[in-house]
Amino acid sequence: MTQVENHEFSKLKQDEVAIVMVPFPSQGHLNQLLQLSCLSSSYHLPVYYVGLATHSHQARIRANALNPSNIAKIHFHDLPNPELIASSNL
Repeated sequence: MTQVENHEFSKLKQDEVAIVMVPFPSQGHLNQLLQLSCLSSSYHLPVYYVGLATHSHQARIRANALNPSNIAKIHFHDLPNPELIASSNL
């Protein structure tokens, strides 16, 4: 980053930057993105972790080794689990 770009970045207000994490559970991203969320929140950036309620719950259960003060700064947004449609109804 050049000195000019760095200077412009330093003038940004903290609330102008927000991080939204959307893990893809089939790819195994729950833990990795929660760890990245904790790291990002340790820099006092607002972090939003968005996912299905069951997946967010799984990630929070596994987060016992992470810094609790960083996890407390993460805003979890649980999406409702979609209803499963029986194949006979199609």
